[in-house]
This record gives sequence, C-alpha cells and structure tokens, in this order.
Amino acid sequence: MQVLKEKGRAASTKSSMWVRSSEKLGIALFDYDPSKGASAVNRLLKGYTGVIQADEHNCCNQIEKEVALRLGCMMHARRRFKKALDVSGGTSKLALEGLSFLKNYINLKKIIEIKNWELMIGLNRETWTTNVF
Repeated sequence: MQVLKEKGRAASTKSSMWVRSSEKLGIALFDYDPSKGASAVNRLLKGYTGVIQADEHNCCNQIEKEVALRLGCMMHARRRFKKALDVSGGTSKLALEGLSFLKNYINLKKIIEIKNWELMIGLNRETWTTNVF
C-alpha cells in the first residue's frame, strides 16, 4: 500500500495494510503499519490465542505455536499443486489429486454458504412474520 504525505517517509515507500476478521463477530479490522515484519504481527496479535489463517510471509513464522494455530492459505496450496502439475508436464498424480481435492472443497464451501444463506433468509422471514403478525 502506498501512503502519500506520510511524515518522514517518501511517497514511493511501501507500507502494509493488515486485515483481521472474525466470522463469528461479523467484523473486519484494517490496520495500517509501515512495516510488514514480525513487529507488526506481534503488536496486532498481542493477547490473542486461537487460530490464524495467513499467507506464507516470513513474519508469520514468528507466531508462537502456543499462542495460535497457524493455518495455510488454500490459494497458496492450489498454486503449489498447479506449479507441480506444470513442471511434471501434466503427469503428476499427486498434483492432479491435490487440485481435484481443492476444487471439490471450494465447490462444497460455496454450496454450504448458499445453504446457510437460504436458511438464514428462511429464519429471518419466519421470525419477521411471527413478530409482526
């Protein structure tokens, strides 16, 4: 992220926007930090215990295992399987199985999200009609 007119930094200097979210709470927090290093990770996660899904950036390696369980990014996994398939000339059985698994996982996730949405709409309608009438 480029920040123009930041005191003590050139406009061309890169900075980072960190995103923390909670599906349970339905929120997303955006934090600006001039660094994309471990100091930002430690500041943002201070006092947190739980699960973290993060990319493969080196600063994430600093997260202590006792504090949080680190999950990988499915898109990074997909890219690795795709690269393995390309390097093998399309013959790697493991790469094909990995890509197939991820495709099925993504499709299943979409179906679950749709069903949850349909259920939520149905519950909201039922609650609305019960409370209004």
